[in-house]
Parts: sequence; C-alpha cells; structure tokens
Amino acid sequence: MDWLKISLFAPEHLIDAVCDYLRGYGINGFEIINKEEMNAFLIKNPFNWDYVDESLLSPKQDCPCIIFYEPDDCEGLAHFNKIKTNIYKELFSDFEQSHDIIKFDVETLNDSSWLNEWKKYFHPFRIGKSIIIVPAWYTFKPDYGDLVFNVDPGSAFGTGQHQSTKLCIELMEKFIKPGDILLDIGCGSGILFIIGLLLGAKHALACDFDPAAASSVSTNTMQNNIEPHMYTYLSGDIFNNSDIIEKIKNNKYDIIVANIVADAIIQLATQVIGYLKPGGVFIASGIICERGGDVVNAFINAGYKKINSCELDGWLAVYGLCNA
Repeated sequence: MDWLKISLFAPEHLIDAVCDYLRGYGINGFEIINKEEMNAFLIKNPFNWDYVDESLLSPKQDCPCIIFYEPDDCEGLAHFNKIKTNIYKELFSDFEQSHDIIKFDVETLNDSSWLNEWKKYFHPFRIGKSIIIVPAWYTFKPDYGDLVFNVDPGSAFGTGQHQSTKLCIELMEKFIKPGDILLDIGCGSGILFIIGLLLGAKHALACDFDPAAASSVSTNTMQNNIEPHMYTYLSGDIFNNSDIIEKIKNNKYDIIVANIVADAIIQLATQVIGYLKPGGVFIASGIICERGGDVVNAFINAGYKKINSCELDGWLAVYGLCNA
C-alpha cells in the first residue's frame, strides 16, 4: 500500500489550533518537529546530542512542521484536499494570505519505505570502552580493540539502546574474564550473552520464557558469528520449570546477568547465589531508581558481598559478589 506523507508548516503560535483542527478531521496520529524547542531541550540536556538526527534540527523551513499520513488512493487524496482547503478557510479570514502562512509538502511512500524509513535514525553507537552496536545494514570499520555487536532491530527486541541494557554491558565489560561461564536470565534478543562471549566468556547459558526470543537469539548469534557450541539456549520459566532449573544447576557460573524487572530480581537474588562460583558476580538491571533500595536489601538478605549499584537516567543496575 502507498501512503501520502504530508508535512504541514505553520507558525509556532498556530500549532495547537492546527492540531485541534486535524483531530476534528480524524487525524489523531501526527509528529511535530519544532527546531526551536529541540534546540532548547538539547541546551539543557547536552548528553542527548549523540542520539539526535541533525536533519531534524535543519528542517525545510524555520517554522514548526506537523507530519501526518493519508492512504495514497482516491479516498485519501480527497480527504487531504478537504483538509487543505478547509484549513485555509476556517483558520483565516484572508484566504489568499493564508497560503503564505501555512504551507504543505507532500511525498509518496510505499510500504517498503514506510517500514524502513526509521533505519536512517539508527546509527552505530558505543557502550562502555570497547562495545560498538552496529545495525546490520551499516558498513562499519571498527577501531583496534573495538568489539562489534551486529543487530537487525527489525527482527529483534533488545538493541542496546535502553539505559538498563547499557548498564549491564558496562558492568559485564568490567567483570568478565577470558574463560568465564555466563548465565543470562531473560536473555531476550541475546544481546547480553553474545556480548559476554565477545568479551571473552568461554560459554553462555541463556534462557527466556517468551517464545519469540528463540528466533531473535538464533538471528543474532548467526549475525555475530557465535558458534553453536559456545552457548546453550533454554526456553522456559526459571522460577517454575523444574527441567530448566535442573539444567541451570548443572553448572556454576562466574557471571550471572538478569536485565528484567525489580520484583523478579528480588525473587532471583536468593535463588541464583547458589549458582555462582566463589567470587562470581550477579548483575541485575531493569530497575527504576525508586525500587533500588528494595533490590539492594534483597541482595543483602541473600548474602552477597561488596554490593554496589550504578545509575543512568533514572535506571539502576545492582551487582553483588558471592564469597561462599
């Protein structure tokens, strides 16, 4: 199916009125690009600059832009023409002058463009000292010492962009040693255990209860040249599936990582300390700062030592060592 991508340019003081008008015509999903607001935000939050597509800061015109879509067929075109004609009549007393104040730009997108347009916003980015996350379609030459994780975000969930994932990767980079055995609980796309293997771990056992995780793990391991003998994947619930629990207990682990939610981590803290080797580390993330105290207390009660945490944009990772 083809679509009309409609860009409506209007002065800032008219944006609210135009949006209300569009809603009245059934347009409830639209994007507003306001260069001035974005620049003001980035001045106050300079750490976000690395994630901004600079083209958004230099739109075709200086005034804000509202983007919405219509089907590229007779009905969609008629609906757009009705909106365009009536917006001039209803919002302005001077019909001719209105054409100089509000302007439209229209382009056609087919389904492949629609599905892939977001890719232009996903660029390689660094986590920690040596990890580079690179989209599969991107040609990238790493520097000496860089470890590249290739990912196709269109077929996987978990791309390293979330704060909790970044925190896990930074801690794994700190603790993983060549030859380590790794357990990844709630592995999702496999990003954490694959990066663990790239960092030098000898073998990884990964598990997730979501059936969709298996295909994502398969895609990402092949894409990153991870051989089948380097990891074991288990599908099931680590809390209630006795077969999964028994298979996990067959090994002792140097590193256990879980990027899930606070309540699950609190439950896991007591369970997985028995799976760690002496000196092994449990790294847990996916924790909002407000739940940090609960998770730390769970680590203390479970018997971990040298418990610590790190924070990024409202998210926490907590880690502790097993001395037994």
